[in-house]
Amino acid sequence: MSEDGLVAEFRRKIPSKAVPIVFVVIGVGLAIGGAVSWDAAEMARNGLLLGFGALGLIAGVAVWLDAANKTRLNERIRLFGDRIEVATSKGTTSYPFSELKSLEGKVTTYQQTGERVHGYKLAFAGGVVELIGGGEFVGIGEQTGSLLAQHTGRRMEPWL
Repeated sequence: MSEDGLVAEFRRKIPSKAVPIVFVVIGVGLAIGGAVSWDAAEMARNGLLLGFGALGLIAGVAVWLDAANKTRLNERIRLFGDRIEVATSKGTTSYPFSELKSLEGKVTTYQQTGERVHGYKLAFAGGVVELIGGGEFVGIGEQTGSLLAQHTGRRMEPWL
């Protein structure tokens, strides 16, 4: 597809590579602590240390694989004047605004931090495109809703 008419591009955020390393280090430390102090009198404590160590290792590997998959896919959502595209390393899927069924939006405000996370859902005849800021895609915010409404020609509906 041509880059002419590209209005905005939103890339998927990639999780930090430090998180799985921390999980693995904690998991290995707990597993070593349980294995080194193996004693019949402390069997319950050692079993818990080994169990939590194994959970840390499993969580570290799972987070690492998730980050590697998201990096490999290189997913991004591209907004054009007449369509929206979901592009990955596997290919590009285009959704023309003429097939748009509904444009929904919501704002989630977290009480603890006051952070406002904007989410948008575009339902097409051929599928659904969800844009969620605050952790999923870079650049999704308050202005994204008016940008989508302007280019789709549809009014924003509440996303329940």
